Amino acid sequence: MNNTEKNIPITWINILSKEYPNCWKQCDKIVKSKGKALPIWGKHCVIPIAGTMAIVMGMKKGKDSLTNINNAGSDFGSTPSAYSLMAGLYAWKTRRKTYHLDKKTVEKLGRETDDFKMPTEKLLNMPYSAVWIDWDNDKNEEGILAWLEYDLERREYELRIEHLTENESYSLFYHLTPGVSVYESINQAIGTGVENLDILPPFLAKAIKKKLAHLLEYQTCLAVKMLRILLYACFGDEGIDPDDDKK
Repeated sequence: MNNTEKNIPITWINILSKEYPNCWKQCDKIVKSKGKALPIWGKHCVIPIAGTMAIVMGMKKGKDSLTNINNAGSDFGSTPSAYSLMAGLYAWKTRRKTYHLDKKTVEKLGRETDDFKMPTEKLLNMPYSAVWIDWDNDKNEEGILAWLEYDLERREYELRIEHLTENESYSLFYHLTPGVSVYESINQAIGTGVENLDILPPFLAKAIKKKLAHLLEYQTCLAVKMLRILLYACFGDEGIDPDDDKK
């Protein structure tokens, strides 16, 4: 496991810089206003997504980001991935902590199964608030950006993961509810989308849920794989040992 820096996070930083000019200085402004003009958030979170959402809203409406942060959830002026990526990349770019895993290790981690009985609180002990973990596959370079988010409304931590290539992103998140296991957190995250379908007419919700079954199975497998990669990179054998075939 090597600590080498790759270019994917920088590529996405440049993409956001072009789409939202001056966004990183706006992030600085929000962080400096913590506990002053803005409420206090958890110490493990560098900047909450509510802050980056306010930045995007402000730029689209010509308003200052600090005036929008308390209403950030009321208007989705851009894709949620933009808010999420901006928060994660800002947290990462200050220290740029990077791990590189070899392809064999990643493949083995993806084949392993684990019930993840460990409490979610362990994830608050990540050595850094944000990390980039990459590896090489047969087609192109890819990796995951992982960081700790703090939900200002629920007053609770989340683990956020963006699975990135140079031109694609896929978001995953896990509620870090005290006393809840990592496996339960995965199920909660996956189940939230299904539960939200209940607001639809029963016949429509049933049809959609049936079509979603395959997608949810894939998403669950991906969530487990990405989490195993993160735990191994950050904690090594103490987290998850890819050479342990007893699981």
